[in-house]
Amino acid sequence: MKYGFKKYVNPKPEQIGFWTTKARFVACDCGRGSGKSDIAYNRMLRATLMNWGGLERHLFLVGLPTQDQADQVAMDKLELLYPPGTIERVNMSKHYIDTIFNNRVYVKGMFNANRSEGVQYTGVILDEMSDMPPDILTSLLPAMSHNCRFLFCIGVPKRSGIGSSMYRNICEEWDARMKAGNPSYARFHWTSVGIVPDDVIQRAKEILDDKSFREQYLASWETASGAVYYCYSRENVVEQTPIEPSLPLLIGCDFNVSPMSWVICQAKMNSIGAATDTITVIDELRLYDTNTREALDYLWQKYGSHPGGFRFYGDAAGHQRNTTSTSAAPSDYMIIATDKRFYDYSQGGVDLNFPASNPPVFDRVTSVNAMLRSAAGKRRILVNKQCEYLIKDFERVSFKPGTKFIEKSDLELTHMSDALGYLVHAIAPVGYDPQEGFGKPMAL
Repeated sequence: MKYGFKKYVNPKPEQIGFWTTKARFVACDCGRGSGKSDIAYNRMLRATLMNWGGLERHLFLVGLPTQDQADQVAMDKLELLYPPGTIERVNMSKHYIDTIFNNRVYVKGMFNANRSEGVQYTGVILDEMSDMPPDILTSLLPAMSHNCRFLFCIGVPKRSGIGSSMYRNICEEWDARMKAGNPSYARFHWTSVGIVPDDVIQRAKEILDDKSFREQYLASWETASGAVYYCYSRENVVEQTPIEPSLPLLIGCDFNVSPMSWVICQAKMNSIGAATDTITVIDELRLYDTNTREALDYLWQKYGSHPGGFRFYGDAAGHQRNTTSTSAAPSDYMIIATDKRFYDYSQGGVDLNFPASNPPVFDRVTSVNAMLRSAAGKRRILVNKQCEYLIKDFERVSFKPGTKFIEKSDLELTHMSDALGYLVHAIAPVGYDPQEGFGKPMAL
């Protein structure tokens, strides 16, 4: 225990249990920043600073979802934990650390778990389990079949991760086996409250929606069923808000041909293009059997005299998608970029913000929910009551029963909220705090 174990002022019993458990299979689904990784990595350190006997080198594994995460998080953390003189070599290209006790710790991304075949591990940590492939344990079992002394499955509960359902099942099954008296299994579960500083908890309440806060900091397994925009209420709807001439119009674009759906918003922005407070949805543009040129004509007729400039946001497909059936037709992105009316007139200029790739749908939805109502009760998206299609989306768009996928069967729904989602995720992604600098907006 003397090597680098991070002691907390008031450790919870669950944390002490994780540090001392002799169970072979351990699940630890806990709050963000609450010490689960510190304890797991220190236990790995303890295991690799002892001689297990035999002539062959004993192998250990720390796995994270991607190799970049593994190198940046696990490799750096382990190197800092080892006392001076206990590391024999570090091989960054092959992602391992050798200790003087004839032990080797591999640090790997688990989307390439097949590379572990043909070896046998003495101990394994799988970190951020909710984001790992659902078949990860099946892939690794052959490498843990002979002499594996421990398998730690740790992470934060998530609704959206590719492996979230798998990880929840592991936590619940191992918990049941532990309670049934099987000494080979253990499950530990605690929140961030009392461990993470109170001011961080409070800021998290202000920038995350209720479900995301409970998930991230209270370690609650939330469901994704029901309404998609569950943070919306009529409190987000306001009377007609006057347009601020000095602020740019922020245009969120969904390039569906019928209906073409755009939202027109305003927000105060900082120097890196992130919203500093409330986003106000002033108007919406909805046209049927149309194209991007016609949508720009409509926008120009109604708002072409606006002096504050224009900023366009949309999905990555705007780079490639054609607005007619001919393959030679220009992309939506290029049509906007080459419309000189907005550039020649507007004092505030024109800015195009179309990402190279789209964020996951669930991340985009979570960003909107956090702005609709944070866990602290603050509403930072206000919608003018004339925006009937966006309001309808907020009230009616739902997940497919029992899934994390949005129901798309009603062709009249989802387009306007998608348009707003592209914009919100660009200027106010979930977790971004312009006051404290938590996270960062999408690279534009």
